[in-house]
Amino acid sequence: MPAGERVGALGASPVRISVNVSPLQLERADLPGVVRSALEDANWPAELLELEVTEGTLMRNAEEAQRAFRELRELGVSIAIDDFGTGYSSLSYLKRFSVDRIKIDRAFVCEIGRDKELEALSLAIIAIAETLSFDVVAEGVELEVQREFLVRHGCTVAQGFLFSPAVSPEALAQLLGKTAVASSLSVATFRGFAL
Repeated sequence: MPAGERVGALGASPVRISVNVSPLQLERADLPGVVRSALEDANWPAELLELEVTEGTLMRNAEEAQRAFRELRELGVSIAIDDFGTGYSSLSYLKRFSVDRIKIDRAFVCEIGRDKELEALSLAIIAIAETLSFDVVAEGVELEVQREFLVRHGCTVAQGFLFSPAVSPEALAQLLGKTAVASSLSVATFRGFAL
């Protein structure tokens, strides 16, 4: 039974796992093949895996990234651009890459309520995501005022210490209310990828 079904069978909703991809992994590995093998080894559904890449990683080898992302999305894996707005990529590249969501960098989020110009950058990223039909996630949300601002302007998914610090699989299971879920969230490593 797939891991997502095991989690559901324990009474908890399936959990999407996000994994950062380094420039070397994107350039030197058969990324789609490695991910396919890792998913099979971990018995994890592709739709519950998201790979995060930075703008800089995308621009180092745009053609290879575009090919790899197309194949990964065909597998059912989601792609996110991490730390959006801090890199140097052209906005025209956004639609070239098969991505599902962009993540507002914490450098912008932490200034919400303190700096109107940086607030405007967060609003611009939310507008870009909406216009291009990407999901948007805010990183580094630590204060209620930040959460309220983001929700008010259409960003309803966030991560940060306001919700929880990074936790172990066992602690996550407790947060989800099911200690038995920990066994389904154990880490399986394959060729440098952890699921």
